[in-house]
This record gives sequence, C-alpha cells and structure tokens, in this order.
Amino acid sequence: MASTAKGGLFFLKKLKRLKIREIIELEQKNDKIILHRDGIFYKAYEISAYIFIHHIKQYEAKTKYYKNIKQDIVYMVPKG
Repeated sequence: MASTAKGGLFFLKKLKRLKIREIIELEQKNDKIILHRDGIFYKAYEISAYIFIHHIKQYEAKTKYYKNIKQDIVYMVPKG
C-alpha cells in the first residue's frame, strides 16, 4: 500500500481493498486525513472523517455497526 500527499490529504493507493479492521488500525495512529477509494468515490472514516467534515467541507457524518469488530464506525457522505 502506498500513499500520496496532496495539501494535507492522503490518498491511499491500495493493491487490495482494506478490511474495516485495517482501516481502524490506520485511524488509531492517524494525524492526517486519509481518504480510501470506494468505487468512484473516496471515503474517510473516524478521525479522518471528523477532521474533513469540520475543517475542509461540510459533509454529513453517519455511523455503521460492524459485527466483525463489534463497533460503530463513523464515515462521511455528501449532504443532500
């Protein structure tokens, strides 16, 4: 997995799709906004979503419960 920085944002270039457990591990040691490609869109989770929503653009925060990690995860979606 490699990353590129652009104005404080990190876009992950993945060889494979990350599992939610791997995303959470990245977020726990995170101090930047990490955007994960999901189809034709990018998503931010947890800390990255919070920073993006409050400092970059007004998106809406949503939560989803993941059974495999027994945890609610925050992610962002465009308002509308």
